[in-house]
Amino acid sequence: MACSSTTVKFMKSVSLILDIGTLALSYRLKVEIQKSGLNSFRQFLNTHKHKLFHLHEKRNCCRCTGGQTQRTYLRKNQWSMLFNANLKPCDKNKPCLCQYDPQPNVSEDDLDLTLLCSILQNICSLSPAEYQDITNLRDRRNIIAHSKNAHMDDATYVKEITAIKDAIESIANRCGKNEHEKVKREIENVMKSQLNDNMGRFVLSSLHNVEETTEEIRKDLLRFRNHFGIHNAKETDLNKHESQSMDRNQKGPFEAESWEVVLFYVVGIFAICCLIATILYCYLYIMPKR
Repeated sequence: MACSSTTVKFMKSVSLILDIGTLALSYRLKVEIQKSGLNSFRQFLNTHKHKLFHLHEKRNCCRCTGGQTQRTYLRKNQWSMLFNANLKPCDKNKPCLCQYDPQPNVSEDDLDLTLLCSILQNICSLSPAEYQDITNLRDRRNIIAHSKNAHMDDATYVKEITAIKDAIESIANRCGKNEHEKVKREIENVMKSQLNDNMGRFVLSSLHNVEETTEEIRKDLLRFRNHFGIHNAKETDLNKHESQSMDRNQKGPFEAESWEVVLFYVVGIFAICCLIATILYCYLYIMPKR
């Protein structure tokens, strides 16, 4: 069963962004790694580990000498895709960078579009035109992700598909002739493809993942607002409680507030002392009388 024409237009736009756009960005990242004289993506991650860490973490880490990061770009699941904690933290009072190593089998081909955009725009040396091409592609992705339904009229389709193709081809054109030609062929294949219901469900499933990502961003924003005391008049107590619970659940035992750590240890030591005192009293005074 064929999809409606408006749904086909929508799905082709999604396929161009999620599949071909991601392919072009991964090619661009590979070019940057080669230009840097590095042999692999893992070497790239090791080289830029500190800067990547502060795309995820605002607080000063064990290697920081300057001020805090003003803005973060990587979510927790994106950082975990790149790095794994293999060692014990070197500093229990601040985030530790030393404990992280690149994931053993991570590759540029494993990254999604948003993660590739963040790495390219914040780590790599891009010309203003390249930066804008990536921004345009990311903006198109955001427009699609916030669509109310899986339909696109003719006027919107012409506008969006032109912007998407221009951004993708411009990015691929800087990656070498072979890569550019492959991307052009993939674009042509998508434009000529006939979507059926099975393919439609696959694309809509991808959009569902985008919606879940949007929900994660909403929760991050809620935590940010609560941290700085920025509250909407319509915000409910339930949302405030949800945000506070998420913050506590994500903190490790040494990332909690300092007074909470001190109180925890004071109470624990006091309880142990009371137990020892009780045992000694029974041993010295009660047992001899019997």
